[in-house]
Amino acid sequence: MATYGTQSQMETMEKSLEQISDFISKSGQKPILSTEVLSCLYASAYEFYTHGKYETAQHFFQMLTVLEPHSKKNWMGLGATLQVQKNYQLALEAYSFAALLDLNDPYISFHAAECFFFLDQIQHGFDALTAAEEIATQQKNDSPPHPLLNHIELMRTGWKKYLKQTGDQHACTKT
Repeated sequence: MATYGTQSQMETMEKSLEQISDFISKSGQKPILSTEVLSCLYASAYEFYTHGKYETAQHFFQMLTVLEPHSKKNWMGLGATLQVQKNYQLALEAYSFAALLDLNDPYISFHAAECFFFLDQIQHGFDALTAAEEIATQQKNDSPPHPLLNHIELMRTGWKKYLKQTGDQHACTKT
C-alpha cells in the first residue's frame, strides 16, 4: 500500500475522488472500474483512515459503497470512519448494511454495541454484545476461543461497572 504522506499526493487523490463523484452526479450512473482501481480506492481510503484523515477517508468509503454496495469491507470501513468521528447513528447504519452482507461476523455487532453505548442506548448496546458473543461462540468449534470474546466480556464488565457507579438503572438489565 502506498502512503499518501505529501500534501500533493493527498490533493491528487481527493481530486480523483471528486471527479468520480462528479461523474456519478452528472450521469446518474456508476462508472465501470477495474478490480485494480477499486482495490486502489480501498487502499487509499484505508490509508487516509489510518493517518487520521477521517473526512477524506469517509468520502472514499462512501464512494466505494456506491461503486461496490455488496462489499462488506467497504461498509465496515465507512462505519469505522463515521464512528471515529463520533457520528454514531450513521455508523450504525453502515454497520447494518455490513450485517446484511454477513450475518456471521461478530465484529459488526461488537462495533454496533460501541455505537449504541455512546448514543446512551444502553440496552441495545448489551443486546449487540450478546449477539456478537453468540456469533463468536458459534465460530470457535474445537479451536481456541474466538479472540473477540475477551473484548466482549471486558466491554460488558466495564459498562456494568460504570453504570453501577453512576447509579444508572440499566446496569443489571442484561447479565
